[in-house]
Amino acid sequence: MSLAPERFSKSLSWTDGFMLALVIPVSTFTLIGLEIGPIGAWGALAVWLLTSIVALCQNFIYAELAMLMPDKVGGIAAYAHEAWRRYASPLGAIALFGYWAGWSLTMAVVGLQAGQLIQAQWFPSMTGTIMLGSSQVGLPHLIGGAAIILVFLLNIGGMKPVVRTNTFFGIVLGLLAVVCLIGPLVTGQTHFSNLQWGIDNSGGIPAWQKILIWSFIVSWTSYGTEICATFAPEYENPRRNLVLSLVSSSLLVLLIVLLSAVVLPAAIGQNAINANPLGFYTEIVDHVVGPKFSSVVIATLCVAQFIAMNSATAGSSRALYGLAARGLTLRQFHKLNNHGVPARAMGIDMMVNLLILFFVGNVTGIIFASNLGYLIAVVLTLVGFLILRRRHPEWQLTLCRHPLWIPGAALLALFNIAVIIVGFLNPAAAGYGGHFEQFVAVAVLLVSLLFFAYRRLIQESDGLRLRERDV
Repeated sequence: MSLAPERFSKSLSWTDGFMLALVIPVSTFTLIGLEIGPIGAWGALAVWLLTSIVALCQNFIYAELAMLMPDKVGGIAAYAHEAWRRYASPLGAIALFGYWAGWSLTMAVVGLQAGQLIQAQWFPSMTGTIMLGSSQVGLPHLIGGAAIILVFLLNIGGMKPVVRTNTFFGIVLGLLAVVCLIGPLVTGQTHFSNLQWGIDNSGGIPAWQKILIWSFIVSWTSYGTEICATFAPEYENPRRNLVLSLVSSSLLVLLIVLLSAVVLPAAIGQNAINANPLGFYTEIVDHVVGPKFSSVVIATLCVAQFIAMNSATAGSSRALYGLAARGLTLRQFHKLNNHGVPARAMGIDMMVNLLILFFVGNVTGIIFASNLGYLIAVVLTLVGFLILRRRHPEWQLTLCRHPLWIPGAALLALFNIAVIIVGFLNPAAAGYGGHFEQFVAVAVLLVSLLFFAYRRLIQESDGLRLRERDV
């Protein structure tokens, strides 16, 4: 039985939604070097451009669903549950839990990356570690843990402090992006002959499958602008603000992809990026404005990680809140604090990520699991759009009223299914491990069914109710 809904404060403008989605262009700019090295600049451009265009198309569908159901809490996966609950309610639990995992479980990794950057730049001699479980814990873990706690404390104070922080840090990072992406073009330090295509048929895996494998890796980032729809109940004018924030953030990602994949390797070469996929920006800044700015660059990159964690906490906590509100997980998560935010869900995010950071040695398995859960949520939402469109012919569609959106949504779902299958079966091809990582990914999703069963059988005591009636 779903609990009575609590009301979020309707205080967000479309620019607030854009700033909350800033995590995606920021992550694109800071993480694209991880692909340029292994698959070449043109390969990275192909994968990021493909997934970013898919994301833009999907965002129109998400915006339509959000405008039709503006009070649904939990992000795009809440729309999936609305579609599937008549037929298989547990699929809604998997969709929402997978969506939560996609946003939440990467916070520990992002915090660790920030800690590693800080240690390498300012504390290179502090390399001591201790063993906690199967994990070696050192200074980067302590820094990452402090960042996770700080993000939690900021988020429980309401949405406005989060938006203001993202705005300020976004301006700082924007200055670095201008220097790195425009500076080499202005100074004439680009050599486009450095760009290479690194996706071939080697290793027994066809090139087309490698494109799908790398799409599995980058899709969370390129798709993530959909987080704007997660805050639909909190917009002042949902119909206008949803479309503007979703489309504008998607277009910014496309611009960042085009410039980053071409300009960055043209400025310093693919080998330099491959050797230092996170910190190579210091070399570009040295070329453009001169040396002695490495500390500023590293500090700015750490700011980028903080933006990512900020938005991830805001998005994932609402997914967990939505799970509880719809009777799909523990009822204790269905609670807003005095600032109108799901503080309990944020607390769970913080504790889970601290446990991962300090006690889980195989972090790649967690990343793999979060990608799988997120993409399953995407597929269930896209198919859910087709189900809802057929179930509600009376709905007055605005963005997706043309008949071509029906085969279009089906094609998007099929693409994502192909990405899931090929990516899940070949984790080693992108450095994500092997059978253990696959096991972790499936186990994480099975946890959602355990919580679902506990809610229905123990907390409500009225049976699993695998199908739900209209209310």
